[in-house]
Amino acid sequence: MRRLSWLAALLLWLGAAAPASAVPTLAEQNFAPAQAQRMNIVLITADDLGKSLGTYGDPLAQTPHLDALAARGVLFERAWVTQASCSSSRASMLTGLYPHQHGQIGLAGQHAEFSLRRGLTTLPGLLRAAGYFNGIIGKLHIDPPDAFPFDRRWNADNGAMESRDVRRVASVARDFLRQRGSRPFFLYVNYFDPHRPYSSESDQFLGLPAAPYTAEDVTPLPFLGIDSPLIRSEVASYYNGISRLDTGVGLLLQELARAGVLERTVVVFVSDHGAPEPVTDDERGRTYSTRPACEGIACWYTSVTTRSAPGSKRRRRMSIRRKPRFCLHAARCRGRRSPASSFPSRWRARR
Repeated sequence: MRRLSWLAALLLWLGAAAPASAVPTLAEQNFAPAQAQRMNIVLITADDLGKSLGTYGDPLAQTPHLDALAARGVLFERAWVTQASCSSSRASMLTGLYPHQHGQIGLAGQHAEFSLRRGLTTLPGLLRAAGYFNGIIGKLHIDPPDAFPFDRRWNADNGAMESRDVRRVASVARDFLRQRGSRPFFLYVNYFDPHRPYSSESDQFLGLPAAPYTAEDVTPLPFLGIDSPLIRSEVASYYNGISRLDTGVGLLLQELARAGVLERTVVVFVSDHGAPEPVTDDERGRTYSTRPACEGIACWYTSVTTRSAPGSKRRRRMSIRRKPRFCLHAARCRGRRSPASSFPSRWRARR
C-alpha cells in the first residue's frame, strides 16, 4: 500500500536540514533541553482557495503576506489533494491515507458511513505521543472528532464562519502559545475564507478587507468559460475572502514572532481543494469546484542554511498525502503504519 505524500515529504525535507549543533535562539530557550532541536509545526489551511494567490501569478489576488511567505520559503507548483471535498481531503492530511483507505469518503455528517475507520494512526496522535502540545483553530470537519487528540480546540465543531474574524483567530493563537508551557507544539489553523456563503457582510467582514472588490473590478476565473453579472459578483466576494485570509495569516505570523517561537517553527500553508465557482448552475459548479490542484507553501524561519534557497520553487509532483511524514520528521519522531487496506470490503468490516 502506498503511503501519503506532499506535506509529509515537505516537512521531512525541512526538518532534515536542522543542524544538531545550531546555536540556541530565543525560541530554543523556551524548550526543555531534550526538546530544543524539535521544530514547532503550524499547518494552515484555506477553504476552497485553489491556487488563487499572487505568488502563483493571479493578478486579482491581494496576498502580500502569503506572497512574502512563499518568497522566504518554498513554493510548490504541482501540489494535489486526494479528493476535491473538504472532509475527505482534510482527513488525508491528518492520516496519510487516501479516502477509500481512511473511510471519510464524503462530507462529515452527510451519511453514516462517511467517517474515519476505527484505530487509525493520526498526525496529532503521533505528535502528542512525542511530547507535542496540539491545538486546532477552526473547522475540523471530520468524523468522529475524538479521533484527533487535540489539547486545545477553538471552533472545531464546524461553526466555521467564525474564523472569518481573523483578529480573533490571532488572539486564540496567542492564548494557545501561552498555554503550551515549555513543550514544542503543533497548531492546526483552519480559515473558512474564501468559502461561501457570500454576501455584503462577507465582502467586508469586521472591516476586512479595507477596500473590497466589486463586480465591476473583476473578471470570471479563467477555467469557467462563462460570464454574467452574478458570476462576477461571486468572484469579487471570493477575492475579498482571499484578501481577508491573507491578513489573517499575517496576524498569525506576528503572534508567532511575538512569542519568540517563529525561528523554530515550520509553517505550511495549503488549501483543501480548488475554487467553488460558479453558483448559477449547482452541478456545473460542483464539477469546477472539485479541482484537486492546490497551492503549497512551506517556510522554515530559522536562520540556518536549508537545502533550498529562499523563494525557490519545487516542480516535482507532490500529493497532499505526504504531509504527515513531513510533519513527523520535523518533530524528530517516527510514524507507524495504519492497519489500512485498499479494499472497501476489508475496511468496512473494521468500523
